[in-house]
Amino acid sequence: MASANADRFTVMPATVFDQGPWVDMCQYLGMKVTPGASYGGIKVSSLKCPVQKIVEDDQAVTKVPEVTINALLVLIKSMRYVDEEIVAILHDPTGEIEGYFHRELVEQLGPGITAGTGVLLYKVSVFTPTEAPVTGRRKSYLNITPRNIRQVFVMKDQSSSAPSDSAVGLFNAEKEAEVGQDSDNDDYDDNMASTSEQAARQLLQHRNDLDARLRALQAKTAVEEGDWIEQGRKLYEFEDKFLRDTLLEGNIMTGWGEPRTAPVRFRNAGVRKRKRERQEAAAERAGKPQGPSTPTLSAKEQLKVDRHRLASYSSIESPAEPMHATLGERERKLAEVPS
Repeated sequence: MASANADRFTVMPATVFDQGPWVDMCQYLGMKVTPGASYGGIKVSSLKCPVQKIVEDDQAVTKVPEVTINALLVLIKSMRYVDEEIVAILHDPTGEIEGYFHRELVEQLGPGITAGTGVLLYKVSVFTPTEAPVTGRRKSYLNITPRNIRQVFVMKDQSSSAPSDSAVGLFNAEKEAEVGQDSDNDDYDDNMASTSEQAARQLLQHRNDLDARLRALQAKTAVEEGDWIEQGRKLYEFEDKFLRDTLLEGNIMTGWGEPRTAPVRFRNAGVRKRKRERQEAAAERAGKPQGPSTPTLSAKEQLKVDRHRLASYSSIESPAEPMHATLGERERKLAEVPS
């Protein structure tokens, strides 16, 4: 119980993240801060990209020598000059990583890059050498250029002069202007991308609709072609059956092709058709078997049918006229056959 109470009233030691540039950076990003509280009242889990995550990801990934981080909040823990550049140890509440400040930054910020300064990084590259050391763990570092820094936050005692008169103040003012311009460009790019995506979706939908219409037309055409073929077959069967029925009912006579006899022939055909229907109905009531609907023609009857078909479309000058000789030959052969 005593140990539980002791843990309950344990006071966390003060760190550089409780106030100063770290709190100023979080407040600049719109986070709710409490100066003097542990980590300025900021939950470490709320950080989108802590240093610890960068280090762990680089240790896990072995084939990607460069990774880009969108947003990163760090403090300069220590620094040293190497030629005309600055090599610094950057850290946050989760860990630390090495960073290289290009000489352009050293010229612009000068003494502003010192221990305790907060740096808000944007789209910074993380380099990891592909050759691992003997220990098997690779060492990653940040490659920091002027375009990677969004804002610089110095200690209060270092900013005694007006921000506009200091190198850091001028640098931050230029970055604020760039942020506004980048925001407008991002909005324009987002609008253009949205318009392009919408046009692409409309084009895809139009193409799908057109394909569906073409498939429907193809199916309709196939059905109509089948209907035409079926109608042609039925028409041929109807003509053939009508000629056979007319022949058996004695409706073929001299002058078949003459228009003057057509009313009489069709009237007689109608009378005989109704008579046949009455006979078929009587046979059905009596239970007698009915004959075939399409009678089989003899050779002589078929010859008469062929003559009728030829006379229906031929004339003396018609190319079909030579067929009369063939029909005459068939008629002579039938006459020679003894009845």
